[in-house]
Amino acid sequence: MTTSFKEHYLLRLQYNGAHYFGWQKQPLENQPTVQSTIEKALVKLSGVGEFKLLGASRTDRGVHALEQVAKLSINEKLPSNSLIKALNDILPGDILVKDVSEVGDDFHPIKNCLKKKYCYYFAISSNKISPFCEPFITRMPYKVDMPLMQEAAKLIEGKHNFQNYYCEGTSVQSFVRTIFECRLREVENLPFEIPYIPSQNIYCLEIQGDGFLKQMIRLLVGALFNLGRGKITLDEFIHSLDYPIEKKLGEVAPPNGLYLVKIEY
Repeated sequence: MTTSFKEHYLLRLQYNGAHYFGWQKQPLENQPTVQSTIEKALVKLSGVGEFKLLGASRTDRGVHALEQVAKLSINEKLPSNSLIKALNDILPGDILVKDVSEVGDDFHPIKNCLKKKYCYYFAISSNKISPFCEPFITRMPYKVDMPLMQEAAKLIEGKHNFQNYYCEGTSVQSFVRTIFECRLREVENLPFEIPYIPSQNIYCLEIQGDGFLKQMIRLLVGALFNLGRGKITLDEFIHSLDYPIEKKLGEVAPPNGLYLVKIEY
């Protein structure tokens, strides 16, 4: 039996994903997720009662979010400001409810999404940078051809069949996705403060599209890393964007450098 809820809210969230098994609720209690943590906080709130929480993006284990979106459906009307404060008072320090607004019953956080933007941050350094850095920025311990990687990143833009940049998990009807913007740039200012981080040799792959497959961005980053190291050619990379290949061109890049930045509706 499906419950019909009367009130619907859009939650905008931030979280440090280092200690979570991704967004999506897992069957095992010893695998805490962002969704399950928020749901436990909602259970503790008076006036919420029965509810449903649906996230816009199923970020993987260890992936962070500067802006995640979730739809909360309940039966009682609650003031947005009170809901923000009540949740933030209960939630752990690595999850923050930034904003709450009312939406209609027909709003769907996944189906109504127009664009998603992610950033992947990495540092080029043969040595450890800082103990405060490791959970938040991936370190590449080798020299790379950065101009070649930047050229390849621009080629990701457009409509492609990303069948080679997908890990089994959630079933999908199509591997075709449209990438509106993709660029690889050196970072001058991080969007967050991490102590003792050098300002040089930190880069960001900034990618915006109509949707992404499971671990698609991390596989693209892994292929770009191998391209920069000379382990694959630019022609091989270009071919992989639209045609099937026997094996993936790179490993799945570590999750700690990946951030969900913005979701547009």
